[in-house]
Amino acid sequence: MTGRPGHENLWSRGVEASIGRDVEARRRGAPKRLAVVTRALLLCMTWCSAAPAAAGDGIALRGSVRLEADQLEIRLADVADLTGPIAQALGDCVVYETSSTPLRPVTIHVDSVRRRLDSQGANLGMLALSGRECVLRWRASAPPAEPVAGGKPVRQEAPRGLVAAELIGQRTLRGVIADYLARILLRTDPDQVQLTFSDADAEVLNRSTAGFEFEIRPLASALSSTVPLNVNVHKGGAIAATHRVTVEVALRRRVLIVQRYMSRGETLAAGDVTEETRLIEPHPASPLGALAEVVGCEARGRLVPGQVLREGDVLTPVVVARNSEVWLRARHGSFMLRMRARALDEGRAGDAVRVRRISDRAEFVGIVDGGGEVVVNLGY
Repeated sequence: MTGRPGHENLWSRGVEASIGRDVEARRRGAPKRLAVVTRALLLCMTWCSAAPAAAGDGIALRGSVRLEADQLEIRLADVADLTGPIAQALGDCVVYETSSTPLRPVTIHVDSVRRRLDSQGANLGMLALSGRECVLRWRASAPPAEPVAGGKPVRQEAPRGLVAAELIGQRTLRGVIADYLARILLRTDPDQVQLTFSDADAEVLNRSTAGFEFEIRPLASALSSTVPLNVNVHKGGAIAATHRVTVEVALRRRVLIVQRYMSRGETLAAGDVTEETRLIEPHPASPLGALAEVVGCEARGRLVPGQVLREGDVLTPVVVARNSEVWLRARHGSFMLRMRARALDEGRAGDAVRVRRISDRAEFVGIVDGGGEVVVNLGY
């Protein structure tokens, strides 16, 4: 810069003063910014410390549950799947109560469950709560006892469904529907199918089949406990009437019932399940019915007491460990070669795994058999 020396000194002093004011302002604002950053770090640390517990402990609200007629206090374990020890410890918390059995379904929302748990001291910050709502349905109760001759009161049984096999012989629409549901829609032995019809449909169901033909079309999946049907009544080649009938369906099956909470990967022992004959709702996955099928298997996911074990709920044990030496049986036409190999994958009975022959490191893909050997088909 050019100019007189006095002017240069004035400019330098002005710059120094400006820098000094800026430094002072930054110094005064530093504690405030430090406090903000400190609070942010504390919040982050709190969230991180709570996240692992929430990831392991969860409450998943079920879509609907069916309750006994005399069950007036509904607990968390009745309406939700509980994962982890913290969630399971809350299983007895009451989330809904009523003075008498409701005649209609009741819906409880997740917000209501959250408030109930909070009022009972639950640490919701340690839990992952999911699901939107749960519909509560109560089973019909038996009518009150009526006196009979001799003075002894006798309690009348609640109306129950009828076995399809007993209805099929009737020459009524009821018999036609029973035949259709058991043999065509469900493809099940009619002796194992129980049907419950609505009293409101009694007049239609008692219609005689004489001179009529019936066209039945389901309005929902056959794998549902409630099946609405559209029935067209034909006479003389024309539709004489159309009715809608709703039927409750249950199947009598030999099933396995879980007796305790089990985590994913736990091995099932003989005391963890019991065999029972029950009426169960139709389901896409068939129930497991033999204890020998599951003892020694692993839980594929979380299991809860009272759950009916179905296909896909358990996994057979691992019989081939990764990097272990196994026997490789190679089939070629009518010949079979047996040699040592190393498993490159983990496998259960029936799984396809890769193996490497030890002698020359050639790789094959084979099927694991029940004895822990790997079978390879080399062609004919």
